Amino acid sequence: MPEIRVRNAPLAKLRSAREIESLLLFISNADPLFRPQAVALVLRRGIECIAPVLERAVRNDADADIRNAAMEVLVAFGEAAVPRLVKLLKDADEEVRNFSTVMLGDIGSRAAVEPLISALRDPDVNVRHGAAESLGKIGDARAVEPLLELFVDHFWLQHAAVVALGKIGDRRATCPLLLRRHDAVLAEPVMEALGRIGDPDALAPLLDDLDESSGEDGALAARGIVSLVKGCFDRDRRGTGSPGEYFRSSAVDIGSHVIMNLGAMKRSAVAGETADAAITLLHWLAGIDRTSSCRRSG
Repeated sequence: MPEIRVRNAPLAKLRSAREIESLLLFISNADPLFRPQAVALVLRRGIECIAPVLERAVRNDADADIRNAAMEVLVAFGEAAVPRLVKLLKDADEEVRNFSTVMLGDIGSRAAVEPLISALRDPDVNVRHGAAESLGKIGDARAVEPLLELFVDHFWLQHAAVVALGKIGDRRATCPLLLRRHDAVLAEPVMEALGRIGDPDALAPLLDDLDESSGEDGALAARGIVSLVKGCFDRDRRGTGSPGEYFRSSAVDIGSHVIMNLGAMKRSAVAGETADAAITLLHWLAGIDRTSSCRRSG
């Protein structure tokens, strides 16, 4: 591979802040063939040597290319960059604080969990949102209760909290998520989060929804049940088996209208996720002893 040069100076012999900035610009526009080599050459200088240049570039509102390249390099430093990025969470500039939450999430260090939890109380909504997303990426259960507190915050933050809680996968989030399953906007991410968490305690409420409606609530419940059962099966495999067998062993209280509502969904939803979910559930239900598992409607 030919040696990369910036302004006719070999990259391996960079000496000045200006040359580092030139390299950052090169990284932002580099061919994928040369980009990893360019990043590696910056990393070789060590974070203590070039951190001031990188932090100045992160603050550079006039040149997004240099700023993004500096963020890429800081993330590439990994754990070594965490203490400096944690300090930036207290910066006077809300954009810098937000960029720091993003970089800490991309690094994924558990050392950033407590600082990011503190950032959930930042006065800027974008910083709080970035902190919530990054806590989901890291996946540490210490963030569960602080994320649940966002359910009374700005709607945009509620959405971020739901997604993050699903990624963390802690069952403490099951009940608060179920309480929001009928929210017109949060319902889909709530169902996805419940599927990721894989808590079998969520199955009965969703079956009740499916028993009561063949409309949108029922359709959402059907999709959610399929996602949930697959998540439960992945977390708690009982020998070999299959998601269908897991469902049949867990769904002990099936309402009398479930089959009818699934049939209506299958007929009305010609194609798509709802029809697929209805077909899947009908297949799973076919193996259940209806005399022992079905309850009578009131």
